[in-house]
Amino acid sequence: MDYKTNLKIAIQVISFEMNHAYDRRRVLPFLREFNVENRIEYVPFTEIKSLDLNQFHFVIVSIRSDLPYIYKILSNSISDLKPKLIFDYCDFIHVINDLGFYIKSIFAKRRNNYSDTFSKKHFLELLSLFDSIVVGSTIQKNIIEQFNKKVTIIQDITEEIPLLEMKKGELDKGILWEGFASSNWSIFKKIFKYANNIPNPSTLYIVTDQKYYFLAGRYFGFQIQTIFNFFSFFYPKNKYETRSWSVNNLVNYANKSKVAMIPISNNKIAQLKPENKVVIMIRLGLLPIVSNIPAYEEFSKKYDLDICFSNLIEFKRIYSDLESHFSKLELARPTILDDYSYDNIKSKWEKIFEI
Repeated sequence: MDYKTNLKIAIQVISFEMNHAYDRRRVLPFLREFNVENRIEYVPFTEIKSLDLNQFHFVIVSIRSDLPYIYKILSNSISDLKPKLIFDYCDFIHVINDLGFYIKSIFAKRRNNYSDTFSKKHFLELLSLFDSIVVGSTIQKNIIEQFNKKVTIIQDITEEIPLLEMKKGELDKGILWEGFASSNWSIFKKIFKYANNIPNPSTLYIVTDQKYYFLAGRYFGFQIQTIFNFFSFFYPKNKYETRSWSVNNLVNYANKSKVAMIPISNNKIAQLKPENKVVIMIRLGLLPIVSNIPAYEEFSKKYDLDICFSNLIEFKRIYSDLESHFSKLELARPTILDDYSYDNIKSKWEKIFEI
């Protein structure tokens, strides 16, 4: 079979309706486009055990896949397996300690993501067995190359976020943050604390889940307003508004904002995040002021921006000279939008599939 004209690909999805950001922003949109163009046939799956793997040329898995099951397959029958297995790996779950990793596997099993518990040792062995691993940043690539040399950097698609005009010159705008709520206690504290220290009162616009869970994203839940009211008591200078995540809510709040604040917690996984959220905020016409994690620092240096902070003093320094930073971003923005464009990212996936 000439796979270049009869290519069949299976892909792990979180939602068949593309309700989850992973499905909308990684490879699935490209597979759907390739399918319409009759270049490939793709099959989405949530349970890899339901597949006859040898019917495919490529199988794409993620951290939502049944990794213990995949490990058993690859470690026991490498020579018998027809498809190339690609691991799309952008949230680095393996950088935590062995016990923490094993506990995460217990919760994954309880959610029916895993068929069994999984040790960090076996996960690292699994990394070496994949035919290819896709990551989101240079720092991630450098880490994975310790286990597997076949690594490609491919960023998220951000085209679902509209392009808005920059807010240059409008000094009375608010501060935007967006993301998942659970496990982000330290980030919310930093947002309220830092905003409380800027010269003029502003409004925090927060697009997030409207319920906060203290354990595993599903246990001990509180309404998000309860959490934010708690922080407002200690940092009362700025008012806040919050809405659940949707593109419309994000755009609505972006139009009321000038700056996007992107602090990152000290969590080891979070410290290795790619720069996708920075690009989203730039698409929304905002100046992102961001933590100095490796991917964000690399991005800032590449485009000659000065947007990274490691403490409150550095944040206040950046915030005190917004117009200068906006001017730099205005010059760099066309290049950034081209580098992270749909077509540019699509071409990287085409190389993975050799089409």
